[in-house]
Amino acid sequence: MFIICKTVPDSDRRLSLYKSLDGLYDKLEMEVCSGGVWGYGDIFYINGIDVMPMYFSVTNM
Repeated sequence: MFIICKTVPDSDRRLSLYKSLDGLYDKLEMEVCSGGVWGYGDIFYINGIDVMPMYFSVTNM
């Protein structure tokens, strides 16, 4: 899931947003990629499916 932002939210902000989804995912891994061409990515494990929101800033596109 690609998320294009004016400013990429830091890991604390993303984690606080993810906590609102608590109970909907089995496991969360933060910052499996952290910047550069791959953006910032976190992984949710939902019923055996890996879902990876990837954050990019408009200025780095």
